[in-house]
Amino acid sequence: MLRSAFYPLLTALAQPTCPACDQALAFGEADLCGECLADLSAPELRINLLSVAPVLAITGHEGAVRRMLVRAKEEAGAPGEVVLKRLLFDLLQTGSVVRGAILAVPPSKYRIWRGHYLAAILAEHLRSKTGWGGGGCFLRRRGWRRQQSGLGGADRRTNLANSFIAFKYFGIPPPRRVWLVDDVCTTGSTLQACATALHEIGVEQVGALVLTRVESLS
Repeated sequence: MLRSAFYPLLTALAQPTCPACDQALAFGEADLCGECLADLSAPELRINLLSVAPVLAITGHEGAVRRMLVRAKEEAGAPGEVVLKRLLFDLLQTGSVVRGAILAVPPSKYRIWRGHYLAAILAEHLRSKTGWGGGGCFLRRRGWRRQQSGLGGADRRTNLANSFIAFKYFGIPPPRRVWLVDDVCTTGSTLQACATALHEIGVEQVGALVLTRVESLS
């Protein structure tokens, strides 16, 4: 009983660790150690896909951000989740982002079963911070598709063809612009498939905000 009573106090007094590498934080280091913080010094990555422009990423799929997102995808309330939320909001503020609705890329059936989906958590945080909302529309996956991991660019696009459907609430016009939120942009196939569905209900412009971008988009 005494242990349970003192455990919160002991936790609060314990030396904090970096959520990206688990090393103890030195005096004056806020939420990341100096080495992991240096990983974030590179400028944002900006690319244009066929129907998604721009795609803004914090960094490439490496370093501190990658380590935090890998853990946050599997563990609800992971230590790095707060940092990832802040970094994505900073990206939105500094990336010359035009106001628009914010939607998470819909999870696969596997992720729905897991009951924890990082993209939805990030999108909800951005909507809360900006007040932009979802624009009266939403996306859903339809049917069963193969897992994207391990597939090349052409196979990914074929696998995702017509796999998303967009809806808008009755009587509400679709937003002019939608920002899709996802954790990783690999080939861009998922983002483009979502954009196709949104264009079909009248959305004119679709952009994306992601944590990391894999270098190869072929």
